[in-house]
Amino acid sequence: MTGTQPTGRYDTRPWASTIDRHLDGEIRVFIPAILRGAFNAGDLEALNNVEQRLADVNANPALTRVGPILTRSEGIASSRIEGLAMSTRRIYEAKQRPQDVADRFATQIVGNMDVMTEVLSRSDEPLSPNDLHRWHRAVMRSESQPAIAVGSYREVQSWIGGRADTPVGADFVPPPPELIETLMDDLIRFSNERTLSPIIQAAIVHAQFETIHPYGDGNGRVGRALLYRILASRGAIRNTAPPISPIIVKDRQPYIAGLTAYRNSQPSVWVDTFVQLLDSACGYSLLIAARLADLNESWAERVSDIRRSAVDHQIVACLFEQPVLDAKHVAEKFDISTVAARDALERLDKRGVLAERPLRKGRRGRPARVFEATELFDLLDEDPQTLAAQQRQTE
Repeated sequence: MTGTQPTGRYDTRPWASTIDRHLDGEIRVFIPAILRGAFNAGDLEALNNVEQRLADVNANPALTRVGPILTRSEGIASSRIEGLAMSTRRIYEAKQRPQDVADRFATQIVGNMDVMTEVLSRSDEPLSPNDLHRWHRAVMRSESQPAIAVGSYREVQSWIGGRADTPVGADFVPPPPELIETLMDDLIRFSNERTLSPIIQAAIVHAQFETIHPYGDGNGRVGRALLYRILASRGAIRNTAPPISPIIVKDRQPYIAGLTAYRNSQPSVWVDTFVQLLDSACGYSLLIAARLADLNESWAERVSDIRRSAVDHQIVACLFEQPVLDAKHVAEKFDISTVAARDALERLDKRGVLAERPLRKGRRGRPARVFEATELFDLLDEDPQTLAAQQRQTE
């Protein structure tokens, strides 16, 4: 394949507004091509390097334990790309205490975290439209806009950029709704093939999905989950999804430029961009795994004076999975009394492992009080460049 393999064409069509005739005009609709032929990277050395980096991530024993955290971090950062930005602490509160946190946007981000977890756990099954629709329902959980069809392909023309009331002058106009089912059937067929490099296949599938833009909203989140589904189903990733979205959040321009190049019949430019993003994500995974290991070691030192049989050590061991706790939960989980659970949590609070705090009031009544691993949240909220700079200072 050359760098100019056609990936579709622009079609100029009239647009008649149902609201105001002054909004009428012509629009340039992009009609994606059917996926066929061999796609390649322009920079084969970079592709080979990132394949080795993925192998290093898969083989790293530290990532076996913290892999679920990184996978959820991808879901959080993917939501941030779409403007759903809040602290990691608040998101985990919504995930682990939904009865106390009434936050529509936090609930959607939790849905995206759950999708990412499912992507890895069910990667051995062929992809189907029902998978995509289920993911879409999850990431659009609590969506209040009736105009957006949740869990089904869009039935109206959509557009990106420009005015909210007309696609005339929009930055990008995806294909009309009558073409979506055919294009998505082709995309799913291509997704289930096993001929291309997994990395190239994931890149092409993601770009094609974003170009089709099959849903009224939530396409970015579903599309990024889809690329991980490809990598997992092909065995390129195992214990964790190296988070690409934190890299994109810091600098979106290469990502947007790469997708634009794909639509301009330069798929190899997009593949190279994706390879670079994935390489950065692998580096971030290995770096944050080391930082998480350091944090875990620090926690262990702070509780080293507590007898080994105490439940405190069991609580510390579960913090990566459940960083928001209360006495009732601890009592049930470890089969101890609520008083003993509260005593253990307070000991961990005094040692700085946990911090007791009220949940921000989301419902009526007094805010619930919980114990949180705030250092873990602070670490997950740091951007990759800051973490890398801190690492260089310690070397």
